[in-house]
Amino acid sequence: MKPLKTEVAFATPWFELLAKTVRPDEAPYYSLKVPDYAGRLPEPIRKFTGAIHDATHLSFLQGAGHGGSHPHLAHNFLMACLGKQPAFPDAPST
Repeated sequence: MKPLKTEVAFATPWFELLAKTVRPDEAPYYSLKVPDYAGRLPEPIRKFTGAIHDATHLSFLQGAGHGGSHPHLAHNFLMACLGKQPAFPDAPST
């Protein structure tokens, strides 16, 4: 179902948190919009991006070859950003 309204709920240089309303009487659901440009990565980690065969293409390779995402980690990250739970995974417990 296409959202009735989409608003940027939170933004950083690395991602935007979008609030999408599907029905007027329901709370929005959230999704991430992440730009796919190596130039937006912090300088120390740019060297770890994959090789691009087309020099005019600004994107970097995603996913370390496994082709999937980790929605549970994205959820944990967002809930920690919103202050609803402690960050996990974190350095002391992993």
